[in-house]
Amino acid sequence: MFDDANRFYSSAISVNSQSVIMAVLWISLLIVVFHLIRKRIKLVQNFGIVTLIIMLLLMLVRVFFPLDFKFTKNIPSILYGNLEYFFEKVTLFSIPGIDFAVTPLAILLTVWAVGSVVSFLLFVHRSRKALRCLKDSMHAPLPKDQEILDMAENRMGKSHRVMLYRALVMTPLTYGYFRPKILIPAGKKYSDQELYCALLHELFHFYHRDAWIKLLVQLLCSLLWWNPLMYLFQRDVTQTLELHCDAATYARMTSMERCDYMTTLANAVKASKEMKILAMQSTGSSSELAAEMGRDRMNQRISLLIGAHKMPKHSKRYYFLVTLVMVAALFCTYLFIFTPLHTQYYGLENWTSGIPVTQENSYLVEYPEDCYFLVVSNSSSSEQSNHTITPLDNPETVRQALEERQLEVKTVDKEGFLQVLADTGSQDPQTDYLFWAYLYFPDLLTQEERDSFSMEY
Repeated sequence: MFDDANRFYSSAISVNSQSVIMAVLWISLLIVVFHLIRKRIKLVQNFGIVTLIIMLLLMLVRVFFPLDFKFTKNIPSILYGNLEYFFEKVTLFSIPGIDFAVTPLAILLTVWAVGSVVSFLLFVHRSRKALRCLKDSMHAPLPKDQEILDMAENRMGKSHRVMLYRALVMTPLTYGYFRPKILIPAGKKYSDQELYCALLHELFHFYHRDAWIKLLVQLLCSLLWWNPLMYLFQRDVTQTLELHCDAATYARMTSMERCDYMTTLANAVKASKEMKILAMQSTGSSSELAAEMGRDRMNQRISLLIGAHKMPKHSKRYYFLVTLVMVAALFCTYLFIFTPLHTQYYGLENWTSGIPVTQENSYLVEYPEDCYFLVVSNSSSSEQSNHTITPLDNPETVRQALEERQLEVKTVDKEGFLQVLADTGSQDPQTDYLFWAYLYFPDLLTQEERDSFSMEY
């Protein structure tokens, strides 16, 4: 039985190799754009850090939903066609005993799959190892630590109790996904204001759910481990999340508290460099107040904080319009897709089991508009039993039939199509018509015809 909802989904939305390749191409281009915007302090100041977060989320949507819609325009590509032929049709060697030809595509997919699994398992191993090390060193915070955390939560207007521990870490950090914990360095003495600034920063990571964003990016890096841009993207995401929390923390502070926050950040950087030996906790943490990072990225954080008073205060309407524009841009990435153009390797004979296709023995049936079927008669035997009808769902084969072979086109209605099926030797044209209709023009079927076909199959 065919389900109408599933039929509509499969006909209107699909996922195929072309849509996946387009998603990889688009995400690679967007990573470069994202990196260029993230690096420019003036751009970040003018457009706002929230704009970067919106762009980040939409980029993740694009890569995790590589869809091919009904309205997507196919753009034939000779280069793509040649590459597809090489990877799918060229046989490198055959495996004795089983009728299986090893192609470059089979090797490529195997290497890709194995690399993705290994990359993900390494991430899990590092995370578990780091978690064990942290659990061994975690102990209850000082009474003053908990009091300052309560003050920071009250400042944010949140009632959720966040677990706080002292541990062998370089700088304050948030760790975990389902039950995140804030860890602060064991044995390090903080002033009340320093600890307050650090905990407020980590609370924003906690309430923004930054750990889950970083986990999605890590999964993406494991999946596309062979793409060097993914690791650039991972670093940019980490920096963007830090900028976001810096801005959110800064906005809730007085002028004096902001000075203390800058001092806390500078001290955390210094402590991080002095304790490189304890770097194992970085894997799996959703944030570190001042993780070991390049000078340029730390300078950007400090520069944005210093120039925070110059940043325009954008309204909710501004961010709504920004989101609208970015969603429209995301939609545009689904408007076209590259498809293989096999001008060199595929001909109409591939669709007719090698029977020569000529103007004398072949013609096209168009029903409905832009839906073509190739009808071929093999004159070596009786006429009726050797007529074949084949749908041409490859734009290149249609072009060959129309332009190169100049075959006659018969545009028919439903009755005409039934007659064509009868002429090609169909024993039950009505059932065959329903079969082709379900596959190629389901919207033309009536409810009774759908029910009739469902009863047959």
